[in-house]
Amino acid sequence: MVNPLREYELEAPELEIVEGEQKEEIKQRYEITSLESLNWAFRQIANAQAELKKNQALADAEIDRIKRWQEDESKSHLNTVEFFQHLIAEYHAKELAENPKKKTISTSYGKSKSTTSSAQPDKPTKVDEEKLLEFVKANNEELIKITEEVKWGEFKETLQVVEIDGVEKVINENGQDVPGVTIKPKNTTFKVETV
Repeated sequence: MVNPLREYELEAPELEIVEGEQKEEIKQRYEITSLESLNWAFRQIANAQAELKKNQALADAEIDRIKRWQEDESKSHLNTVEFFQHLIAEYHAKELAENPKKKTISTSYGKSKSTTSSAQPDKPTKVDEEKLLEFVKANNEELIKITEEVKWGEFKETLQVVEIDGVEKVINENGQDVPGVTIKPKNTTFKVETV
C-alpha cells in the first residue's frame, strides 16, 4: 500500500501528469525553475535513496543468510578436505624420506607436490636489529640506508647458513658470524591438486 503523503510529496509541482505517461518523458521535459521544483527534485532523490537503502538492507540480509547456510553446509566438506590433505602430506613425507627424488606423487585423481626450501637467514627481530646494524656498519657500510637501517634484501644475499660444530650459524662472505640474524629452518611443504 502506498503512503498517501509520500505519493503527494512525489507529485511534481505545477506539472500535470497524464495517466499512463512514461517517466522518461517526464525526465526529459521537466526543468527546475523554482525553489518548489528544486524541493520536489530533492524529494525525488530522497525517495530513490530510501528505496536503494531498503533494497540494500534486504539484499544484505539475504546474502548473510545464504553465507550462513553455505558455511553450515560446507563445514563437514572442509573438514574432510583438510583431513585427507594432512594424510596425503604424511604419506608423501614418508615417501620423500625414502626417495628424495619423489617430489611429486601422481594418481589419476590428483597430485601431491612437495617443495623444500633450504635453511636461510631470516630477517632479524626489532630487538636484534641494533646488533645487526652495528655489525654491518663495521663490515659493509654501503649496505646501510640513509635512515640508519640495514638494506636487508641486499645484505641477505651476502649471507649463508653453515653448520659449525653441529650448530647452524649465519656467516657473511668473510666467514664472520653475523649477530642478530636468526635462521629460518629447512622446510618442506606439500600441495595437493585434484583433477
